[in-house]
Amino acid sequence: MANPNEMSKTEMRLEINAAEAVVNNGGTLSQEQWDRVFKMLQLVKEG
Repeated sequence: MANPNEMSKTEMRLEINAAEAVVNNGGTLSQEQWDRVFKMLQLVKEG
């Protein structure tokens, strides 16, 4: 996850929505959500 101090309100809302979706899904991730997590991890490693 990005540093909250460097995120726009829109980016924060997207992250919160993603987290809420996981909680509402019983704590499990869909394949789309896993893909998003892996993409973010890859971006972090490259940065």
